[in-house]
Amino acid sequence: VVSIGSVAPLMTVLVSDNLSDSGIFTVIFSNLLLYINKDDILIFFIIFFLIAITFATIGRVLLLRKITRFGFSVGADVALKVYDSIMSQNFEMFVKEKTSDVITNATTKSNQLVAHGVLPAMNILGASATLISVLLVLMAINLTGAIFLLFFVAFFYKILLWFHAKKLKHNS
Repeated sequence: VVSIGSVAPLMTVLVSDNLSDSGIFTVIFSNLLLYINKDDILIFFIIFFLIAITFATIGRVLLLRKITRFGFSVGADVALKVYDSIMSQNFEMFVKEKTSDVITNATTKSNQLVAHGVLPAMNILGASATLISVLLVLMAINLTGAIFLLFFVAFFYKILLWFHAKKLKHNS
């Protein structure tokens, strides 16, 4: 959120010849501009932008790492329960089918559960948390823009759901 929000001030600093004409800087950074030399403002905003991008990238990588570890942890727990249920079956079950086929099927199904079920669900939750934080920051800045963005995202999401439901109905 911070890295996205710092793009507009950075571009204004890069393009603007006179920062006092820019309304965004007189309102938001009026106290800060008193203490920084006019020649150093460009360097200040570039450094701020780079630091914000670095922290945002580190945060996203850590979130992705945690989501992936949690997803595979859930997958390992499911696989362990599947193996326990397979091993607790009667001996006649093992005589009817090859044991290697049973274990291969259980491994394949648990891997598919993680890859196609748990990880996408966790990614959706992470993206939803990011979207909610962006909407909250936008609501603090501009309520009308936040409401417009919320309706736009909801409409776009509804269209995606409709297309995927149609595709699932066709394929099933």
